[in-house]
Amino acid sequence: MLHPLQTRADTIVNKQSKKQREEDEKNKIKEIAKAKKQLKPEKVTDDKEDNSEKRRQRRPEGLERPPEIIRRNGG
Repeated sequence: MLHPLQTRADTIVNKQSKKQREEDEKNKIKEIAKAKKQLKPEKVTDDKEDNSEKRRQRRPEGLERPPEIIRRNGG
């Protein structure tokens, strides 16, 4: 036979563990499904020739290279 104090202690432990479980479930980190990978959208271009004309030329044709700056080492 079970002792009455022992059963009372068991019920107290069970009640506390239920409360503890409920709190643990609330604090538990929820796992979220990973996001699906999406494909990159394709670039929309009309004509590639138009883009090359719009780009700024670094040095127009016929223009000479500027003279180099002479730098001497510190001696």
